Amino acid sequence: MPRKRDLVPQSPLPAVPLRVGNYFADQFKAITGVLFRDYLRALRMAHATQVLLTTTTPITKLSFALGHTQPSNFVREFRSEIGIPPEVFRSRYKCAPELAEN
Repeated sequence: MPRKRDLVPQSPLPAVPLRVGNYFADQFKAITGVLFRDYLRALRMAHATQVLLTTTTPITKLSFALGHTQPSNFVREFRSEIGIPPEVFRSRYKCAPELAEN
């Protein structure tokens, strides 16, 4: 079973906007066309899908590892981004992860 610190790579990036105010967020959006918070959400969801497909980590544990204080918030965000709840995603695509990329 992976440890929590193995599930989510640690990065100083989430703290950057707190230190430099709106400048970073404005520059990030100007360069990428994407809000920084949306970019982070997409990264978290991409990581969540990989963990769901490659481990048996409980969804509750994964939600906490991704920084959610309530598993229900993770499930709601996952469903919003991916289109189905994480437990359905895992059961549907665990045997055929190449299908999850489509």
